[in-house]
Amino acid sequence: MDHTIQRLTKEGALDDRRTAGIYARRAALIKHRGPRRAILDIEAIGVAREIARDAVSQVYKEADTQLIIQRALNRRLTGRVRDRAHFQKLYQYLVRQGFDGSLAYSVLKTHSTDGTCSED
Repeated sequence: MDHTIQRLTKEGALDDRRTAGIYARRAALIKHRGPRRAILDIEAIGVAREIARDAVSQVYKEADTQLIIQRALNRRLTGRVRDRAHFQKLYQYLVRQGFDGSLAYSVLKTHSTDGTCSED
């Protein structure tokens, strides 16, 4: 078994950095997940946290994060944000998808009717 793992590693078939990069691109461009969620997903397959962070950092540096969060939002929103409860539900969805709270707030604010996201 060890011989097989060593051989596959030497051949490049077992490469955590390569695997992390593939998963990070998939998380961003196909699943429309935020960086935090992408890191957690990569760690879940057994890749070290530092390697996961490096891969995600590289992918999100190259990708348009605004476009990624907009695509994630489009999965749940058609039209405008209806009311404060709808705003909160969408905000929580985006944060669970791994996007920064301030980014989620600002994107949702652009889709809100007047007063939907005002502070009480």
